[in-house]
Amino acid sequence: MFKDGSGDYFTDREFHAYLENGLGVEREKGKEWFRVDGPTSLGYFQAFARRELPEQENLTYVLREEQEQAVFVTRTYFEGGGKEFLWNAKPRFGKTLTAYDLVQKMGLSKVLIVTNRPSIANSWAEDFFKFVGWREEYAFVSETDALRDKPGVVSRDTFVSRGLKVPGAPRKMIAFESLQGLKGSVYFGGEYDKLAWMAKEYTDAHGKKQEGMEFDLLIVDEAQEGVDTARTDRAFRNIRRKHTLYLSGTPFKALAGNQFSKEQIFNWSYADEQEASPVSISPY
Repeated sequence: MFKDGSGDYFTDREFHAYLENGLGVEREKGKEWFRVDGPTSLGYFQAFARRELPEQENLTYVLREEQEQAVFVTRTYFEGGGKEFLWNAKPRFGKTLTAYDLVQKMGLSKVLIVTNRPSIANSWAEDFFKFVGWREEYAFVSETDALRDKPGVVSRDTFVSRGLKVPGAPRKMIAFESLQGLKGSVYFGGEYDKLAWMAKEYTDAHGKKQEGMEFDLLIVDEAQEGVDTARTDRAFRNIRRKHTLYLSGTPFKALAGNQFSKEQIFNWSYADEQEASPVSISPY
């Protein structure tokens, strides 16, 4: 049992992931042997049981001018009653960190991020722990396979349990799920009994219909990929939210379909970046 008063239990697998992924302890491939001495190992175990995250760099940040502009126009639109907004921004714009800044500036407490690329789950988690999580205002909640056993990532049940039992535990939540995982749930058109808490409506264990959570913001990352299918539309219709932010570098289908007006789009292209960069002219 964890020693933080939560009453939660852990397994050896979770501790091994903490050693390997969180602390970088060398592990024999496919086995449970680690290159570490006894006293050090015991210290690591005690820290893990107390749920002390590995030492990491806690970073502050300053957004670039174009990122500040994206946050400003989106916040203005949402706070004025707008529902959907698109960031049509080139790769390497920094959409992850900029989206986190929007969440914090708006004071949102229930955010759901859905992506069609499970491989980028780690970048969302890593930016969270570097720039947001260490402030202990938000928790990163996910049960997607791509983040299984990643130190600091908690399940929805653990998040709720800590909020009830642990003084000072984060009360705000950044939830993350892959589009494939979402569509696999019976509550979003699939066949697996999971993620009921994300659904607008679900049936409980007693057969009664219950109203699910209303998110402050749904963020759809890589919005140009796989989000125009009937199954995806059905899944998103069952997520109750106040606002939706689409992130994409190439949202051609959405733009071509006139889904967004000019007031609902922030554009940042390679040409915009070149114009904003200082130009050095050689005298030769």
